[in-house]
Amino acid sequence: MLKMEFIKLLEIVEHLMAALFLIVLLVWLFGQTWIREWIKGRFSEAVGKQLESHKHELARDLEAHKTSLLRELEQYRANVDLKRAIALQTANAQTQALQQLHFAFNDDMNMELSCTQMPDDLRRVAETERHKKCEAGNVAYRSAEIYLPPELAHLVAKTRGTALNWAVDRMKGGKIVSIDDPKVHAIMKDVVTVCGLIRAEIKKINIEI
Repeated sequence: MLKMEFIKLLEIVEHLMAALFLIVLLVWLFGQTWIREWIKGRFSEAVGKQLESHKHELARDLEAHKTSLLRELEQYRANVDLKRAIALQTANAQTQALQQLHFAFNDDMNMELSCTQMPDDLRRVAETERHKKCEAGNVAYRSAEIYLPPELAHLVAKTRGTALNWAVDRMKGGKIVSIDDPKVHAIMKDVVTVCGLIRAEIKKINIEI
C-alpha cells in the first residue's frame, strides 16, 4: 500500500519536474527571443538616430558647400565681367586712337601734297590750315603709337617724315609740283598702304573682342 502510494508520488513528482522543465524551457526560449528582439530594437533605434544625425550633418555640409560654390561662381562671373569690361574699354580706346590716326594721317598727307601743287599766294592762305593738320597728325600719332605694332609705327613715322620733308623742301623753293609727279604718286601709294594697315589693325581689335 505504502509502496503504491510512493510510486504514485514519484510519478506526480516526475510529471511536475517534466512540466517545470517544459516551463523553464519555454521561458528560456521566449526570453532568448525577447532579448534578441530587444537588442535588435535598441540597435536599430541607435543606428536610426545615428543615421538621422548623419543625414542632417551631410545635408548641412552639402548646403554649405553649395553656398560656397555659388559664392565662387558669382565671384568668377564678377571677375569675368570686370575683365571683359576692361577689355572693351581698352579696345574702345585703341579703336578710337587708331581711327583718329587714320583720319589725321590721311588728312595731313593730302594737305601737304596739295600745298606743293599751289602757287605761293595760295600756300600763304593755306599755311595756317596746313600747320593745324600737321599738328593734328602729330597728336594722333603720339596717342596711337602705343597701340601700333612696332613695324607699323615705324612705317607711319617714316611715311610722314618723308612726305613732310619733301613737301617743305618744294615749298621753300617756290616750286609748284605737278599732280603727275612720280614722287607724288609714290607718296600717295605709301599713304594708301599705311591707311590700309591701320584699318586692318582696327578690324583685328574688333574681331578679338
